[in-house]
Amino acid sequence: DVLWQMLLELGKDVIATAHINNLELKLVNGTIISLKGSDRPETMRGVSLAYVVLDEYADMKQEVWDMIIRPALADLKGGAMFSGQGRETILNMPPSAKERVRNRIKRQGLEEKLRSEDPELYRFLFK
Repeated sequence: DVLWQMLLELGKDVIATAHINNLELKLVNGTIISLKGSDRPETMRGVSLAYVVLDEYADMKQEVWDMIIRPALADLKGGAMFSGQGRETILNMPPSAKERVRNRIKRQGLEEKLRSEDPELYRFLFK
C-alpha cells in the first residue's frame, strides 16, 4: 500500500492508467509496472519481464527466482535488483547477483574491510 501510493505520487506526470485492483500502472510510453508478492508466485507466471526489483529477497523461496522470475527475465534479457536488510540478502542471492556484488566491492576497494569486519561474508563472496 505504501509503495503503491509512492509510485502514484512519483509518476503522476507519466501515468496513463492506474488499476489498484491488480496493482498495475501503465505509463504514457506503454511501459507497464506491476506490484506482485512472492507469497503468490503463480501470479508471475507466463510473462516476459524487462526488469524486476526483489525487495526482501532473503525472505523469498529460492524457487520463485529459479522457476519463475529468472526465466521470465531471459526472454527480454532483463535485469534484476535485489534489496533487503543486511547480509542475509547477499547470502541468499543467486550466483549472478553474487558476482555483481563481488565486483562492486572490488571496485570500491572494500575487500580488505569486509575481510576484517565480516570474515564469514567475505568467504562466501570471495572463496
